[in-house]
Amino acid sequence: MKRNLALGKKASNLAKGHYVTDGDVEQYDGRIGFGECAWPCDVTLDLEEVYIIDSINLYLWDRDNRFYYYRIYVSTDNRDWIKVSDKSNSQCRGLQIFSIEQKKARYIKVECLYNSNNRGFHIVQLEVFGESENSIEKNSKPLTRTQNDDKNHFDVFLSYSSDDKDEADKIYADITTRNGKIFLAKKLLKPGQDFAKEIKNTIKNSDELWII
Repeated sequence: MKRNLALGKKASNLAKGHYVTDGDVEQYDGRIGFGECAWPCDVTLDLEEVYIIDSINLYLWDRDNRFYYYRIYVSTDNRDWIKVSDKSNSQCRGLQIFSIEQKKARYIKVECLYNSNNRGFHIVQLEVFGESENSIEKNSKPLTRTQNDDKNHFDVFLSYSSDDKDEADKIYADITTRNGKIFLAKKLLKPGQDFAKEIKNTIKNSDELWII
């Protein structure tokens, strides 16, 4: 599960802004538990580094029948902004959930446009979900061997039962397409070999042992 990147971060141009990123979406009323600005206003959240984000949750104050208008933008540099949601013509209340195409962002801006009840725009919580650029890049790199010249060396030794052969085949295909080297007994052991000896030696020469 992806973590809330906004937790504990700073939201600017917002009175009582610490409430907006404290993780509490339950304890709020007419006085506490939410951040506030006088609309129209721009509230900017700094995630402190660039992330690859894919979803945003915005909790609006909803203890009565009021509704809000707003827009949401993302930016890597706090200068050039990309609009990811436009609710300037929708009557919005309570929790707003947005799944967006993965985008690089450090800053999240809520353009607060209107509140049907008064001149305050009230945000209970702003949550941003995604992963760091480094983790995305690391996971996308192909598996490599530390002993490229050793034909008996494997990145992964995969152990499985016959009931799990379909899943084993999928794992095998995934690793090999990423230039990794995986030992799968049914594909690499040949009739006449000492299976027990071969398996024992291969486990010793593998970086990781995976068991289904």
